[in-house]
Amino acid sequence: MYKTDPIAYIDIKKWAQVLAAIAFLAGCCGLSGWLFNSEFLKSFLSDGASMKVNTALLLIFAAASYLTLHTSLKALSPVLAGLVILLSVAILAEHLLNVDLAIDQFWLKDRATDRLLEAPGRTSLLTAINALLIGTALYLLFIKQYWVSQLMVVCVLVIVYLSLIGHLFHISGFYHLGKYSGVAFNTAIGLLSLAGAILFGTVDQGWVQIVYVRAKRNNRGFLYAVYLLGASPLLAAMYLFVTRYTSLDAPAKTIVLITLTGLVCLPLAYFLLKLVSQLGDELKESDNKLEIALEAARLGSYELVLESGLMLCTAQCTANFGHRPDATFNFADLMQSIVPAYRETVQECIEKAVAERSTYSCEYQVEWPDGSLHWISASGRVIYDGTGKAGRMVGVTLEITQEVESKKSLEDAFSEMQSLNEELATANEELAAGNEELTAINEELLETQHQLETSMVQELAAIEQLKASELLSRDIVAAAPFPIGVYKGREMRIVMANQAMIDVWGKGQDIIGRTYHEVLPELAGQDIYSKLDEVFTTGQPYHARNQRVDLFVNARIQPFYFNYSFTPLTDEHGHIFGVMNTAAEISDIVLISERLAQSEHNLKEIIEQAPVAICILEGPQHVITVANHLIVELWGKPEQEVMNKPVFEALPDARGQGLEEVMREVYETGKTFYANEMPVALTRYGEQQTVFQNFVYQAFYTADRQIAGVIAITIDVTEQVVSRQKIEASEKELKVIQKRLEEELTVSRQLQSQKDDFIGMTSHELKTPLTSLQAIIQVTQSKLKNSEDKFLNDAMTKAVVQVKRMSAMINGFLNVSRLESGKIAIEKENFNIDQLVEEVISEVKLTIASHTIELVPCAPLTVYADRDKITSVISNLVNNAVKYSPLQTTITVTCQARPDDVRIQIIDQGMGIEKADTEKIFDRYYRVQKPNMKFIAGFGIGLYLSAEIVHKHDGQIGVESEPGKGSTFWFTLPNKS
Repeated sequence: MYKTDPIAYIDIKKWAQVLAAIAFLAGCCGLSGWLFNSEFLKSFLSDGASMKVNTALLLIFAAASYLTLHTSLKALSPVLAGLVILLSVAILAEHLLNVDLAIDQFWLKDRATDRLLEAPGRTSLLTAINALLIGTALYLLFIKQYWVSQLMVVCVLVIVYLSLIGHLFHISGFYHLGKYSGVAFNTAIGLLSLAGAILFGTVDQGWVQIVYVRAKRNNRGFLYAVYLLGASPLLAAMYLFVTRYTSLDAPAKTIVLITLTGLVCLPLAYFLLKLVSQLGDELKESDNKLEIALEAARLGSYELVLESGLMLCTAQCTANFGHRPDATFNFADLMQSIVPAYRETVQECIEKAVAERSTYSCEYQVEWPDGSLHWISASGRVIYDGTGKAGRMVGVTLEITQEVESKKSLEDAFSEMQSLNEELATANEELAAGNEELTAINEELLETQHQLETSMVQELAAIEQLKASELLSRDIVAAAPFPIGVYKGREMRIVMANQAMIDVWGKGQDIIGRTYHEVLPELAGQDIYSKLDEVFTTGQPYHARNQRVDLFVNARIQPFYFNYSFTPLTDEHGHIFGVMNTAAEISDIVLISERLAQSEHNLKEIIEQAPVAICILEGPQHVITVANHLIVELWGKPEQEVMNKPVFEALPDARGQGLEEVMREVYETGKTFYANEMPVALTRYGEQQTVFQNFVYQAFYTADRQIAGVIAITIDVTEQVVSRQKIEASEKELKVIQKRLEEELTVSRQLQSQKDDFIGMTSHELKTPLTSLQAIIQVTQSKLKNSEDKFLNDAMTKAVVQVKRMSAMINGFLNVSRLESGKIAIEKENFNIDQLVEEVISEVKLTIASHTIELVPCAPLTVYADRDKITSVISNLVNNAVKYSPLQTTITVTCQARPDDVRIQIIDQGMGIEKADTEKIFDRYYRVQKPNMKFIAGFGIGLYLSAEIVHKHDGQIGVESEPGKGSTFWFTLPNKS
């Protein structure tokens, strides 16, 4: 929360090194004064005090401790600080316990060698106290206890700064604390530099950082510095004034000094209290923003005390576990709500985070009080105390039931699709086996058919010679495993049919000698009769494959599938006398094929109707064999351009983005690949776009468990990702704009406050001479009462008018100032509003002859209001109407009593006001900007004051105007209750 420019911190810290070096040099100069017996170096600018040897050593040790703190000799810093503390304590012991520890002769100097004081070798009590504070502050700085260290340094700054002022103003009380306890001027310079170095060096830490940032933010740092530097001289001047012109004893002077110090420090105390208040408000605002952000993300925050199991949870956190926002919740309740299968896992995750000092993260299932099961994702970090013991764990929880169920549904869909693929592979194998059997039967059938044709032609050509062969042929036909029939004549009379044919027809054994139409009347309309007649007529054989034939079998029409042939039979003269029908029933094979086709159709239908984009990629080249409309739309290319092509040939723009490697790994290893919000650059509908996808690549297998290809399932989440990115960008931009607006608002308020202060001050200053001028004019008028000098009488009359106008203007400014500061008083009383309106109009008529003022009075009505303030409102509105109306026009004033209030209107025939101006006409200092308005005097405060007075009476004020037709200003006051 308290961050500023790091470069500014670096610059300030450089000055800290310079100040520490100055302190080191001051100590060296004081030590040199004793080594070379130089009074100037020992007591530079001091009033009866000199830097002692021990003081010089304290400065040198303390400055060296600070300078080594930021170098490779850092380990020396606490040692040197310890020496400062020990030496300071020894000196303090000499002062406070009145003992001689020979510290005074530490540098082989006798007490009598210094002529400035009776005890020349003893470091003063104040100096020892300052050195002890400095040494302690340096040690605290080494262990990074910045707040206490900075507070001690501030104490040193106050004491030393007062000592410097005491030296400059020759006030011994400022730098003496008892006998032989003065702080020398050069000692004060060294201590002041060293204290400043510590403060500047820790400007980015502790409360000094807070003060620095606040001062830099409101641009008041210079003012604070001027005050802090000027406070002590002011205190010294006041102290000198009091003590010089009064005869006070020492205790009284001390009381005066303490009192003056308290008065000078009051603004500083006020600033510190205000800073603490602002910090509290900012911290509360920061907490509110954090809570709003967590609620927007459905995140609940918690704090767990590991030893006691106490949990402090936000409302969202308790809601994630199914409890009311105000419900109490502890770790035992949490473990009780977790499904037993996950309790041990949660406990192990927490113990691991504590042991390894790592982040705690776990997903588990909980049971809500209503019995429903929900998934929770929890994360957090362990906070350790100063001894390294784990004390608390803080973190967040998120209810992810919907996400887990979506993932499970997707996995179930994969499993179902895998089962369909396996069933499809099995059906393919069965179909392949059936095709092989059918091929063998067809070959056998063709061969047998050829033999039968040859045999029957020979039999018909030489029937006498082939009777034996006919019997043999009949036996062959009868024994054939496939249906065979011979039909004679155009009427297709059945002369031969083996048992296989009879079984297929299902008409019984009595069919020989009957016509084909008589035996199979159900074939009418199935285009079989016409084919037989066509073969008989043309002599061209007819072959049908996978042909459906509906036969009446077992008392119902049933579908059968055949591969059959109609072959013409000729005699020895080449004349056609009949047709031979051979067939092979393939109903089982066709049904299997139909089931396979239906399975394929169902699979494609499932994929096409799926709510996500799906495609099937077969083989190592990943050929696109199935793709629903969602994935084709995602690719942004016509379907005919991508189907039955390798995916990276159909989508060349998808290459080089890592997808080839992912798909190859899935195809070769069978390991499923998941990705969320993965960006993929595609050329969609001729435009280069980046699409964000949640997708899964999963292998599918053949019946023998060989990988056949890859199933790709994709969800386009581009809109969600882009929207989230836009929201994040908008939030950042909004924060920048908000910060800029706050800064501009602060500056605007400061400028407005300064302007109001100036106006108020100027108005007060002007009122005094104006009052004197008014009195002079009144005296002059009284002396000219009997004078015959008309010019002087007229001049005095005009002067009175101008003074009254100036007085009204100044009073207006003063009222604005009082109003802004909240000091304007409303003194209400009961009076007749109708009488007040008549009085105001009468007074106005006395001073205005350029316009006609008409009054439409109302019935007598008593109101409870400030009579003087309402008088100024009516007078202001009437004078405004006169000011902005053409000469010799009429101004109408109406007073209307209504059930709840009284309404007073001032109607003029002036230039009117634009609608845009009417909305701002009652704003402070607002004036309508028009060419014909530049010569009309005014400051824009009259209407503002009138509006504020009316509002303080719980009334309303407004204007109705139309350019060129005049304006109606009105206001209302509540009736007396």
